[in-house]
Amino acid sequence: MKAILNFVTPRNDGTVPFLLDTHWTGTHPRKVPVDMHDARDVASQLSLGREGFRVEKVNCEGVDYNDPVSMQTRWIPAVRDVIQRATGGSFVTLFGGPLVRFSNSSPRSGESTVSAPARAVHSDLWAEYGYADIPGSPVADIAAQELRERYGDTPPARWKIFNFWQMISPPPQDTPLAVCALDSVTADDLIVGRGRFCPEDGPPPPLPEPGEECNAPITFFRENPVHRWYYVSNMMPGEALLFQTLDPEAGPLKGRVPHCAFDMEPRPANAVSRNSVEIRAFVAYD
Repeated sequence: MKAILNFVTPRNDGTVPFLLDTHWTGTHPRKVPVDMHDARDVASQLSLGREGFRVEKVNCEGVDYNDPVSMQTRWIPAVRDVIQRATGGSFVTLFGGPLVRFSNSSPRSGESTVSAPARAVHSDLWAEYGYADIPGSPVADIAAQELRERYGDTPPARWKIFNFWQMISPPPQDTPLAVCALDSVTADDLIVGRGRFCPEDGPPPPLPEPGEECNAPITFFRENPVHRWYYVSNMMPGEALLFQTLDPEAGPLKGRVPHCAFDMEPRPANAVSRNSVEIRAFVAYD
């Protein structure tokens, strides 16, 4: 099927200054149609080492996504186990979440600056992101402590970062997540994003000018006709996309899988507002 994805518009210096608000102000999105494939049809063939993503399932029975204690004691241990099994890692710690999002058809999508779908084609991390940046990442206190106790200031010889994006609402959803097969992306597709976080209350900061500090750098991508885009149709609660966010040893591309939210068109008559939860994982291979 055809899907409309939002690609950013770089300015003259090739970068994209933006604000990390509900609209990603400054990205100047361009709506581009792409061929969208259903990963449901090829789920058994997907590989983290080739496409960079796969479909997983987590036991979320009894999890209350509105209760931090329930998330910490039930959901996070279950997610950690799934990621460790899927990646073959020797150690996994989670950070940067849990982050719950709602499609724009839900009144809860505006609850915070990051509760709406992320619609620009992007990857969360930048090329220079390293082990030392983890303690400064959002919601990373527990992960930083676990890493410090296990490895100290010296990172393991081999490590990667993954995103775990799980569905909460039942199918059919109105705003799925799209991911691009890693083996169809090149380093020439990369665009540097220079972002700033927005406060939950108070006026937004100005867009960063060239040379000015930004506290939310990110990676955007150019459209490319050779890209292979996928989504998972009719995801059930507990089903998830596990995709690679960073591999420090994977050349200039650093193993970053492009992804973004998009609207189902035409919208299914019985579609429900998408409600999802996501978290980031540091995976070590000792």
